[in-house]
Amino acid sequence: MRSNTEGEIHLTDPSTPVAKQRPRFTKIGNFVRTYDLQENLMVGKKYMFAAQMREKGLKTFEKGPIEMELYVYLPQPKIDAKKTFKLGIDPETLLHFKKPDADNFQKLYCDVLNGIAYHDDSQIAIIHCEKRYSSNPRAEIFIKKIGEE
Repeated sequence: MRSNTEGEIHLTDPSTPVAKQRPRFTKIGNFVRTYDLQENLMVGKKYMFAAQMREKGLKTFEKGPIEMELYVYLPQPKIDAKKTFKLGIDPETLLHFKKPDADNFQKLYCDVLNGIAYHDDSQIAIIHCEKRYSSNPRAEIFIKKIGEE
């Protein structure tokens, strides 16, 4: 994990991170209805991040390019946890290279933070995502303004 710098937004999702799922479709008569199974989850995360922004006195990036760093810490499989504990290895140094994909985590957190940490997710010019194992599953998000408008 990295440290927070001046003029940067640092937010934490203390729950086990979940990846964005594809939208679902159903046909009703001659019409196709599209719906999102994760809508309630995303609304809950929006309220949580908005509360963190208020508590920390952080302002939304209204204009200009921004950079986002996303660190996703996922639970370690029990068998691997026993091995790493015996060897004295910190699980947060181990990369998670299985499903779900990193880009699906990016999609979820970019959509959730839209309108909270930044005006629109089209402002994100640089994005960096890491998936790691941890005994404390969470997501750490760092957002900073880059360059001039």
